[in-house]
Amino acid sequence: MATKSLEWFHKILENIRVDIDRSRYLEELHIATSSLNASDLVAIVPHLQLNIIFDCLNTSEKTQLEQAISIIKKLLSVLNSVDIIKLYGAPLGRALEHPDVQAKELVLNELNRAASNVDLLTIICKEVPLLASVIECIKSETLSLASTATQFLNELGKIQPGIAVLFNPPLINHLKDISAINDTVKLRVHEIIVNISVHSVDGLQASIKSEILLELLNDVKSKDILVQLTSLETVTKLALTNHGLQFLKEQGFLQYIQEQLKDNNALNSLLLPGFIKFFGNVAQTRPQEIITEFPTVFNLVYELYDANDPILSNLALETIGFIASAPDGKLALNQHDVRMRGVVQYLGKVITLQASDRKVVALNVFTNIVQLNIISQTPELLAITKKWFSQLSENPVKTIISVCEKPFYELKLAGLASLNAIAEQPWGQEEIFKCPGLIEYLLNRNEEGDMNCKAAKFKIVKTISDSPFSRNVFPADIISRFQLHVKQGIVFVQNKTEVALESAA
Repeated sequence: MATKSLEWFHKILENIRVDIDRSRYLEELHIATSSLNASDLVAIVPHLQLNIIFDCLNTSEKTQLEQAISIIKKLLSVLNSVDIIKLYGAPLGRALEHPDVQAKELVLNELNRAASNVDLLTIICKEVPLLASVIECIKSETLSLASTATQFLNELGKIQPGIAVLFNPPLINHLKDISAINDTVKLRVHEIIVNISVHSVDGLQASIKSEILLELLNDVKSKDILVQLTSLETVTKLALTNHGLQFLKEQGFLQYIQEQLKDNNALNSLLLPGFIKFFGNVAQTRPQEIITEFPTVFNLVYELYDANDPILSNLALETIGFIASAPDGKLALNQHDVRMRGVVQYLGKVITLQASDRKVVALNVFTNIVQLNIISQTPELLAITKKWFSQLSENPVKTIISVCEKPFYELKLAGLASLNAIAEQPWGQEEIFKCPGLIEYLLNRNEEGDMNCKAAKFKIVKTISDSPFSRNVFPADIISRFQLHVKQGIVFVQNKTEVALESAA
């Protein structure tokens, strides 16, 4: 069958080559390739002249174009990237210049597949005209095409030959030219430059030398608020790396943001959330350093958490929660003991008194503040999370349980997440054990009609059951019930015989 199929394919391709009723034979070829399995394709494709099908892309006839693209995709899928670039590099380059988006995406997808092979990617670095065509795709109004091109250039910028070719003429000039088209394209170019800078010090140095990175920093100072916000978000990625943060400090960028927050109009500025989120993201990775060096920012955060404006209040609370989600963040925030007590007590008031949407935010923040996975559970950190938990209200567990009993899906999930956070810690298990009725509540599947809520309760039971120290907290009979519950799974319905036997016992 394979030999006959190969002969048939050769005949069809020859008819297409000499342009004998090309549309008809392309359709036959399309049907045939669609019906072949992977093993048949592997046996046939290496023996075919796919250049003939690539030539069919030279048309404005929509059906022929779509069929040719579909056939090429199918046949190339069984070839390795090395063979594709070696055998069909030239027609791929021509296809990338085709006005049709699908033809361009076909090539870019193959280039992204090839990018996983560093040696092959190094070879592609020598194809400057091809790379120029990739850069052209960045300015496309079709987002998927621009994104696929960006993805490839990001990969190219991870290797030294890629950095060398991208940041030297003519390609660097090409990037600068297209970035001048409009703000959308400029943002795409900036994102590529930042991604390359994030990946390596060499990439950062090349980006600085190109001056595109400095242009991005200047855009944060633009009078266009939308440009400022999008640029600030892009810069944040760079600030999360050691070499990127050092560069931004040297440029005075963080100090500039802090100075903006000192402005009397800061509270009325649409940029305020962006500025605070920027520092929150950076502080989450190096809390002690950032909180110490930029006190104005965090003084403002502490001033805003109980603001009358719920948007500003949520922003401040979420920033604190995000920093506290990391062990080092907990240690840094614990140095602000009085302020953190105020934050946690305010969370308790929100959870108790305010609207459901604010309660959800407060519970999520509280979960971040008290959660502590096993590998991070030092005596110092356990003491901190226990202290913060105790400051929520007079009876923190009861406060959380009261929320879990509300008939609101998101609110209940947020409350159960807080319970799971304390269930991971010895002191938290003690709190759960001491709370009347809580164990029965967790083991009762029938109360929950929503599957996600069932899963959230089940997760708490499994957390305790799997814990290495739960046996030091709970009696053996309760541990056995937890283990049976986990073994039975999230959804379990007792049959009538089991219920009768339990009742008789």
